[in-house]
Amino acid sequence: MAGFLGFILVLWVVLGIAVGIDASINSSQSGFLWGLAVFIGGIFGVLIYVLVGRDKPGRETSTRRTSQPRSAGAAGQGDVSHVCKSCGETYRTTPSTEIDTCRSCGGVHVERV
Repeated sequence: MAGFLGFILVLWVVLGIAVGIDASINSSQSGFLWGLAVFIGGIFGVLIYVLVGRDKPGRETSTRRTSQPRSAGAAGQGDVSHVCKSCGETYRTTPSTEIDTCRSCGGVHVERV
């Protein structure tokens, strides 16, 4: 019985670490917090992570972000005026426009280019 409980405990810790590593690669949110949520919440934490914790395919995550803004896109839209430092979202507005939060990730690190 003690061996079985020890196995479950080790499995639980390994699962929390695995989710934390996966979240640091495939999520824009904290891998440590997702690993902790899975460790505390068990199978419910895993289900919540799978359903809402992973970013949708195609969205850039923390390991795939670059320091350069995305391309300006179609002609006629103007130059990129602001870039979110958290997710790379670009904005084409007048230089005098103030942007407080990113419309894509909700981050507050939107800076003028």
